[in-house]
Amino acid sequence: MRFTIDDIILMFFCYSFIGWLWETIYCSLRQRALQYRGFLIGPYCPVYGFAIVTIILCTDNFNNNLIALFFMGCLVATIFEFFASLLLEKAFHMKLWDYSNHWGNLQGRVAPAISLFWGVGTVFLVRDVQPAVLKFINFVEYETAHWAAIAVALVMSTDAVMTILDTVQFKEHAAIWEQRIHAENQRLHVQLLDAMDQHRLNQHQRRARLVQLVHPTWNERRMMHNYPTLKVKEAPHLSALHHQLHQHQLYSNKKSHK
Repeated sequence: MRFTIDDIILMFFCYSFIGWLWETIYCSLRQRALQYRGFLIGPYCPVYGFAIVTIILCTDNFNNNLIALFFMGCLVATIFEFFASLLLEKAFHMKLWDYSNHWGNLQGRVAPAISLFWGVGTVFLVRDVQPAVLKFINFVEYETAHWAAIAVALVMSTDAVMTILDTVQFKEHAAIWEQRIHAENQRLHVQLLDAMDQHRLNQHQRRARLVQLVHPTWNERRMMHNYPTLKVKEAPHLSALHHQLHQHQLYSNKKSHK
């Protein structure tokens, strides 16, 4: 089957959304709290769109070959995930996921268990989901001509640019937070040396002090909250900071309900 550019753009959007929906539901159930997943601001994960559309284009001639679909899904998705992780780390000094605790992982970027999951998911998507997606795309294209694909391209491109700018700002903020916390730790260390009876400083007071030092935006909070293994080169203690902020929020919520 030959796909038009409009078909590919709309398929990319559909599978990016489906991937985002899957991650959001799965991670929310695991954490028992809403997890708004995705690197971009909108409700889509482009890595799923890129991987699945590529798989569909590469397997178009043997959709009925389950074994070929499975291995192609494993291969393409693993390559995409590896290079997406590498790009984020090299370009933005960020690491959103880490499979270091999975057997046979490669630099924590990919792992056999995740690749096998991609393979199974590919078979299911191509055999069961793709027909419904194509039917939806045909309906949208019939009703809107080229405008739906143009709108999707504009929205996602704008989101990508805004996210890149926001990520640069996030790195700058993280570096500033790191400096402030380092200075605060030094101040506390001096106090402890001057008065040993302060070695049991109230943890809640210290967390409240951290809140005064750090003012993350909604998207920065989302990134830290949804990616607990998030690493930023300029702020090596970012995960510890997020933990302290989270504990302070839990304590504040507990007090407000009393």
